[in-house]
Amino acid sequence: VLADGLLESLDGSRLDDVLRPKADAAWNLHRLTRDHELSAFVLFSSVQGLVGGPGQANYAAANVFLDALARHRRAQGLPAVSLDWGLWAEGGMEAALSEEDRARLARSTGMTAIAPRLGVELFDAALQVDEPQLVVARLDAAALRARGADVPPVLRRLVRGRALPAAASG
Repeated sequence: VLADGLLESLDGSRLDDVLRPKADAAWNLHRLTRDHELSAFVLFSSVQGLVGGPGQANYAAANVFLDALARHRRAQGLPAVSLDWGLWAEGGMEAALSEEDRARLARSTGMTAIAPRLGVELFDAALQVDEPQLVVARLDAAALRARGADVPPVLRRLVRGRALPAAASG
């Protein structure tokens, strides 16, 4: 659920509209399954919880709740992983974007859409990793580097590095 707005304009109702569907559903599943032997407890979160986005404080908060719930479950010895998905191609929010919007988004965020087939492969791979939270996103390091100091702190280590010297001609 999206209800974008600047932080100053968010009231309790607008926060609840976005937070409740994810947080309440996840918490109820946790409560109903915590006494059962599950092989997996997978939460679909969003990378926006880590990198944020203009006007998406409520959406980011809802996704951070999912990440925290996965850590809470793991601390109790229960299975859990929160997958912080980037943008998916061919559906969801991406489907409403024009080609120009997709290009602008890639330049501004350094992220490009994940093809469905790759997304399924990444999902399968993520279930093999013993971590409570994983980012599943397709990053364009060159686009991130082009942002300079404006790279979200959580992504800065991914784009550090020196430019390679130009190859000598001859």
